[in-house]
Amino acid sequence: MRKVTISTTDVLRVINVGRRGETNATEVVFDLTPIISEFGDGRAALLVKRTHTEDAYTVTTVRRIGTDFIWRVSDLDTAIAGTGKCELWWYVDEVLAKTIVWHIYVQNDIGDPGQPPEPYEEWLAQLTKLATDAITSSRDSEAWAVGTRDGEPVDPSDPAYENNSKWWAENGHGGGELENDLVVSNPLGKYAMDDVIESGTGFETIFRGILSKTYYPNLTDPYATLTYNAAALVKVGSVVSGQHATIMFNRGSINPQYTAESNYRAGEATQYRVALVGASIAYNDSGANNDFVVPAFTRNMQGNVVLTGYVDYAEGVQPKDSDGADYQSPLPAGSKSASKTIEFILPFYWGKSAAAAITSLSGLTEDLSKKGQKTYTYANADDEYLYIAYDAAYGNLAHITDELNYENINVWQKSELAFEGHNYIVYRSAFAITGSPALERSRLMMR
Repeated sequence: MRKVTISTTDVLRVINVGRRGETNATEVVFDLTPIISEFGDGRAALLVKRTHTEDAYTVTTVRRIGTDFIWRVSDLDTAIAGTGKCELWWYVDEVLAKTIVWHIYVQNDIGDPGQPPEPYEEWLAQLTKLATDAITSSRDSEAWAVGTRDGEPVDPSDPAYENNSKWWAENGHGGGELENDLVVSNPLGKYAMDDVIESGTGFETIFRGILSKTYYPNLTDPYATLTYNAAALVKVGSVVSGQHATIMFNRGSINPQYTAESNYRAGEATQYRVALVGASIAYNDSGANNDFVVPAFTRNMQGNVVLTGYVDYAEGVQPKDSDGADYQSPLPAGSKSASKTIEFILPFYWGKSAAAAITSLSGLTEDLSKKGQKTYTYANADDEYLYIAYDAAYGNLAHITDELNYENINVWQKSELAFEGHNYIVYRSAFAITGSPALERSRLMMR
């Protein structure tokens, strides 16, 4: 049995799986060592697409022995001669971590056997002619390739005399190189429209460029995320308890990896840092660990406290294209950051009171929300006044409307009150109300 060994890093190789109709004659052994080293142990699956027009199917004649994943090629796989593809899928914890595609080639045969012609001598003559034609074809190939037949130089009268690589190398246009720059007018292979092939480029290089297209990886930049479970809105003067902040670093990717040393765009993290700005305390810390314990803090006025996490990283590897050449440049060493903003605000207060003048807002309902239109519903008043209070820095209300959207601001009285060290504007209904208040909605629109 023929055995073909393939490394999972050898992505440019074409796998010859045998001749049309062969079964159990070839085993393709995929060496999983590189892929296990990079992604960890898992399981493999193999798909085969025999032609570009057929759908792919999962191969069942596979087995794994250690780091070898073995495909025994069956007659199903060799049923159609020509070029197809196979794709190795690598699963880690049932997650598809990597796929690798190779081209496969099935050699054609001479067809199914038929009845020999009668008489036997005619069949033998045809067989002899085929052998003679094969020898002639071999000699012609030699002549057109290197200018010799049976090892002797071709005669000047031979059509291959001035049309072979040896003649072009000795006599033709700079030893097989372009004399002048050539502008590509029709995209072909690796050459795109208007590409310039410079003078001095060898014909072999040009032919290789025509027959094999160069593919380039997608480069994804790194980024950082920050996990810190403090509330986004906090009452002024309240304490945010000490808790963990975790910085996660995604190194980005080079995909496909091709021949780069790593499939990560950035190098490894070299340091993590955190900084707290706007709080009642100053806090900065750094280290090799990505987890920090942020101490408790507060803020005694409206405004933002921002916790920012940073990750510093080393230079990344040089990305490569499918030909193994450098693609763009390595990502320089640098840093990425992510932030969490905690906004300290003064709450709104609303509710009912039997007092015509209040000296504290503690008996009202607290609404910790940002400035904007508000809707409050009052019910079951018992000879009580309706109240609304908010930070005096917001200014006067523009409207107070009822449930039918009628304007009522003229029947509310405005005053100011100092509470917990801050100044508040207080609106109170002009009259005490009993029962379900006619005024059920207050639309607070700040100037």
